[in-house]
Amino acid sequence: MTFWYNTWIVYGSGSVRLEFYNSSNYRIGNEYMKSLSSNLTWTYVHIKRPVHNYAAFAKIIIRMHNSMGKVLMANISIEQVDFWQNTTFFVSPRRDGTIFIQWNFESNGIDIATYDIYRDDHSRNPNDKASNWIGIVKSGELIQHLTLYGEEGYPDDQAERRILFLLNELKLHLDHSYGPSGYMQEGLSYLAYTLPILGPAVYLTKYMGICTFDEAWSRPDWHNLALHIISLRKRRNSLQFGVSDSTYSYNGFMPFIFNSTNDINIKAALKWLYDRTMGMNSSSPAYDGKDKSAALLYYPYEIAVQHPSIAFPRSTSMISDNIDGFYAFRNRYQDQNDVLIALMNRNRRHGGWNANETFALSIISHDTTWARMPGKEFKKYNLTRKFSTPLIDGWPREPPKRKKLGYTKVIRSFNDQGGGYVSIDSSVNLNITLAQRDILVDMITRGNIDTIIAIHDQFINTLSHFWHWQLSPDPSETNITLGNENNLSTFIIRGRNESWLKGWLYNYQNATYNNTEEVLRVIKYGSSATFKIAMALGMGIEPVANRTATGIIIDDACIDFDALFLGLQCLTTTVITSTAVPDIKTPLIVIISVASALIGLVVLIIIVILIRKRINRNNRVSSMLKMKTNNVDKLSSLSIQTLSKNNIVNQSNLT
Repeated sequence: MTFWYNTWIVYGSGSVRLEFYNSSNYRIGNEYMKSLSSNLTWTYVHIKRPVHNYAAFAKIIIRMHNSMGKVLMANISIEQVDFWQNTTFFVSPRRDGTIFIQWNFESNGIDIATYDIYRDDHSRNPNDKASNWIGIVKSGELIQHLTLYGEEGYPDDQAERRILFLLNELKLHLDHSYGPSGYMQEGLSYLAYTLPILGPAVYLTKYMGICTFDEAWSRPDWHNLALHIISLRKRRNSLQFGVSDSTYSYNGFMPFIFNSTNDINIKAALKWLYDRTMGMNSSSPAYDGKDKSAALLYYPYEIAVQHPSIAFPRSTSMISDNIDGFYAFRNRYQDQNDVLIALMNRNRRHGGWNANETFALSIISHDTTWARMPGKEFKKYNLTRKFSTPLIDGWPREPPKRKKLGYTKVIRSFNDQGGGYVSIDSSVNLNITLAQRDILVDMITRGNIDTIIAIHDQFINTLSHFWHWQLSPDPSETNITLGNENNLSTFIIRGRNESWLKGWLYNYQNATYNNTEEVLRVIKYGSSATFKIAMALGMGIEPVANRTATGIIIDDACIDFDALFLGLQCLTTTVITSTAVPDIKTPLIVIISVASALIGLVVLIIIVILIRKRINRNNRVSSMLKMKTNNVDKLSSLSIQTLSKNNIVNQSNLT
C-alpha cells in the first residue's frame, strides 16, 4: 500500500467511486466519481451526494492507473444502513499504507458518524501470502513488468527492484497457500481462478531463465488432487472444500498444471481425466470454456493416454495432507458411479476466504451427491442447511486465525484399495475440551456395497450443548427415510438409479432424528456426546446390519468402533500399511499378534504334557494287570497240584 500511495498516484492516475446497491444487490443509479490526475498526490476525497432511500449498502471503489493499465486496489463495502439522508463520505490515504474512511448520515433525525480503516493485509503481512489476491494481482503485475522490460522509455532500474519484490511475493504465495496435496483453503474454484494467471507468470519467468519458482511450483501435488476430487459425472461435479460449490469450473485448471511436472506417466493419467471431463471423450466437450487457449497451449498431444491406475499408481491410494488436514479417497476410475470422499479438519488457517469445515465431509458416488458443504451461502445468508459437519447448538464454529489448529493423530492407508483410517483432533477449532473423529473408509466391493464408512465422533465440554451430527445431500437428487433395524437406528438416503447411502447409529440412546429441509440430523444434548455411525454406499438391494458387543456387522464385514484402526474384520480382513505421524507408538495389532502366538504355544505345550501323562498312566495299569494275571495262573496251578496229592493220600488210606 505504501508503494502505490507514494508511486502509483504520483506517476499515474486514479479514481475513487462511490456505488450504492439495493437489497437485491443490484447497483442503483447514484454514483460519484473523483478523478485523480497524473502527478497529483492524493490527500483526501470528500463526497456529498443525495442518495435514494432504497439504497441498502454502499461500496467505495478505488482504482489506480499507470502506463501498464488498470489495477484494482480496494473494493470496500460500507455496512448496511436503513435510510441514507444527508450523507457525506470522507476518504483519505495515510502514509502507513492504510485508508481512512468516514461516513456521516442522518437516521430518524439523528446525525450518525462512523469510520473504518482499510488496510491491505494481503500485502502487509509477511507471514501470510495465501490469498488468491496475491496470486492474481502480483502475477498480473509481474507479467506486465517482464513483458515490457527492455522496451524504449521503460524505467528498467525501477522495474528490476519491483520484479525482485514480486518474485518473492509469489514464491511466498506458493509456499503459504498450497499444501503438499495441492489443497487450497479457499477452495477448488479459487485454485482454478488463480492458476490461469499464476501459471503464465511462472512459465514466463522460466522461459526467461529465472528459476525462482521451480521447486515451489512442482511441490503441490495438483495432479493427484485433480484425480481424486473431480468426478466423471456429466455435470462435472467435484468434491467440495473451502468456499467452492460442487461443480468444477471451466477455467483452465488442468491445462495449466500439465507442465508443473516432468513425469510423463503423471501427464498421461491427467490427460485421461481431462479427456473424460473436459475433452474429446466427455459427454459435452468444453475444453475449459473461456480458457480454451490454455488447453491449446499446454495439452500434451505427444503423450499417449494411460489409465490412472496403471500410469500413476499413487492415484489409487488415499490422499493424506497432515499440513492442512485434508484427506481424499477414490475407489476407481470408471464412470459416474465412482465413489469419491473428502474429509477436512482445518489444521491451519490463512487470510482470505475461509470455510467452517472442521470434520466436514464431501461424498459423491453413483451419480449422486450424498454430502455437500455450503460454499459461500453461509457467509452471505447465514444458513446452515448445506453443512455436512457437526454443529454445536445448531451452528458451525469458525477456527481462530492461527496456524496451529486441528492436528492429525494417526493415518493408515489400506493396501490394494483407495480407503484408509484417519484419527484427527479439532478441540482448538471448536473451542471445546475435546473434539475427536476416528473414521474408517473401506473401498473393497462386497456384493452391492461399493464402500463402507465408519465414524466415531467424541465431543466433551464443560458446558452442555445440543450436538448436531449433520449430513446434507443434494435434495434434488435424494430423499431421506428414517427407521430401525435389529436394535439399531437407521437412515436411508436414496439417490439416482436405485443407489443408496444407508446408515446405522450404534449408540442411539438419548438421540433424536430429524430430516427437515431434506437434511439428516442426529441430535444429542449434554456436556458430552458420542456418535458411532456406520454407512454403506451402493446400488440395488440394500444391506442389513446386526448389532454386536462393540459394533455392527454389515453382511460379512464387521465394524468395531473401539478399534477402527484395524480396518474391517470377519470374513474379509483388510491388510494395513501404517503411516503414523511423529510420536505414534507401535501399532497395537503387532502386540496383539505376538501375544496371541505366545499364548497358543503355551497351550500347545500343556496339551502335550497332559497327553504324555495319560499315556504313562495307561502303561502302568497294563503292567499291573499282566502281573495279576500271572499270579492267578500260578495260584490255580498250585491248587490243582495240592488237590491231586490229597486225592492220592485219601485213596491209600482207604486201601
